[in-house]
Amino acid sequence: MSVSKINFNDSNEAYIVVEPISDIDKGDFKIYLDLDSPSFLKCEFENGKAFTLYYGYGKRITLKQFLSHVVEKNEAINFLKSLTMAYIEAEGYGMNTDHILLGINSVFFNEENGQVSCVYVPVKKGVLPTRPLRLFLKEMLVNIVYSEEDDMTWLGNTIRYISRNRQFSYQDFYEFLQTQEELDGKPVSEAEPETAQEEAMEPETEQEMTAEDDLSDLKSVLESIPAAESVNALKFDSKEETEIKPEETAMEMPMEEPEKKSLEEPVEEPEAVNDDLARSQNVSRTRGVLLRRKNQAVHVLEQPEVRIGKAAANDICINDNPAVSRVHAIISQFDGDYVIQDNGSTNHTFVNGIILNGSQEKTLADGDRILLGNEEFIFKICEM
Repeated sequence: MSVSKINFNDSNEAYIVVEPISDIDKGDFKIYLDLDSPSFLKCEFENGKAFTLYYGYGKRITLKQFLSHVVEKNEAINFLKSLTMAYIEAEGYGMNTDHILLGINSVFFNEENGQVSCVYVPVKKGVLPTRPLRLFLKEMLVNIVYSEEDDMTWLGNTIRYISRNRQFSYQDFYEFLQTQEELDGKPVSEAEPETAQEEAMEPETEQEMTAEDDLSDLKSVLESIPAAESVNALKFDSKEETEIKPEETAMEMPMEEPEKKSLEEPVEEPEAVNDDLARSQNVSRTRGVLLRRKNQAVHVLEQPEVRIGKAAANDICINDNPAVSRVHAIISQFDGDYVIQDNGSTNHTFVNGIILNGSQEKTLADGDRILLGNEEFIFKICEM
């Protein structure tokens, strides 16, 4: 049982090979062939030892190309609405929405009319692993480079909506997006969704949200689908294999070996004093570290307060990403704990996929994934 990765030819076609042919669902395939909707690419096929599906995309661009430029609010919301409409239509036609490929090279965008068109693979149930739209949308939203001129209230509202609504209704989400188009800078309290489902819902605890929505888990889900690629793949050169898993960063950081002189060389002091000295040195050698995923730069958090942003005066200056605000976030150190707070940034601060609202503070743990807009860091506790 195999579905190939999506490929492209010189005829402006994307194609996928399904093998064996018995994996194709004939009924589902007939529905797709008869479908006449701009939400899905037209499909032709070649039947041989394997089954090859050809999707003509014409002058459309891929999601990867769409995300390569600064995106304005209306453009982003229209993209989300158009993609969501594809799911609404698929349900209406009796298609399996699990067979819509979600990836940077399998979702297409028409720049002239703002229409999103999807690739659909009509295979039998279970051939493709489930890829929930809500998780893909959340991953995409935190990787878009937004225009600094737009009010970003809608983004926080949308991510909260996705996080809270695990029983995701495509129609409800589409209607919610329509309310966000009309915000025009209104406070968050005025822009909250008004559906009965949203009002009756109890907020999830941070632990519950992190368990499913930690974006490090999204990568493993997406990689199980051969034909799709992660939005996060935009940030890394696959040839150089620079992506680092959070649990591996401590081993791979270019840190100098800590000096162990005080623990290895004998000191002529009473044994009790030596014990106290060793304990104090163990504490003093522990430091918080930020690993910037884009270039693997390591920033040791030595100051009681570390400011991060694009302004040159910051302790950590990120001057090559327009999604980062002048002073985007602040990390403070209290009694050995590191606490992060958003500084009223345009594109917000996220810890493990959860947005920090207003003056909310979040205590960081080893391995936490931090997003400043779409700029990604990994927080580590290291011995110095």
